[in-house]
Amino acid sequence: MSRTRLLKPSFFKNEHLADLPMAARLLFAGLWTLADKEGRLEDRPRRIKAEIFPYDSVNCDSLLTELHNAGFVFRYETEGCRVIQVISFEKHQSPHRAEKDSQLPEIPTDTKKHVITRKNETKRPLTLNPLTLTLNRESAPAELNFDAWENYKEHRRDIRAKPLTPKGEQAAIKKWCKSSHQAQAAAVQDSIENGHTGCWPQKFDRIAKPNDPYYDEIREFVASAEH
Repeated sequence: MSRTRLLKPSFFKNEHLADLPMAARLLFAGLWTLADKEGRLEDRPRRIKAEIFPYDSVNCDSLLTELHNAGFVFRYETEGCRVIQVISFEKHQSPHRAEKDSQLPEIPTDTKKHVITRKNETKRPLTLNPLTLTLNRESAPAELNFDAWENYKEHRRDIRAKPLTPKGEQAAIKKWCKSSHQAQAAAVQDSIENGHTGCWPQKFDRIAKPNDPYYDEIREFVASAEH
């Protein structure tokens, strides 16, 4: 029996999930509606296919294997029953209190350690630790011009600007990653030459407003730096 579940906006921005085919991503969301209170369901690909892809020709068994290999679900067999466990189900779903407890056997104790290890292996390192700001060349996202970023932080120290908060640093890096490495370097050079404390020619510390010409200036700056 299908159930109503939550679908958070972060689902669409999950980089690990984005590496999988679109059908696998849709299947993953569909599994939540089939899983019980503990995030478990019978591993029956044909039945799952009939519930989630009734009008499409897909290989559900193959897609389940991809989700398993990527660490989003765990397929196992115990007590003569084939089961799928949706990983971290309890963190993203809030089953109704009236739902019945799972009738399916959980992952065997001797297998749980293996599941945790697989889950950690499939995770990519965080690009920024919000508590310690441990960003280094190896953990930095490919879209970030790391040298330019280090020069920018050194510039802020030189002019004795107030240090960025963890939240502010993450927000700044996110904005930087939307432009090219060349534009990021140009932004730092502009800040140094003109004594700005922001990442761009002017401070990027205002609340966004519709049709704000300031953001047009930023886009023009990026475009000119890339040519």
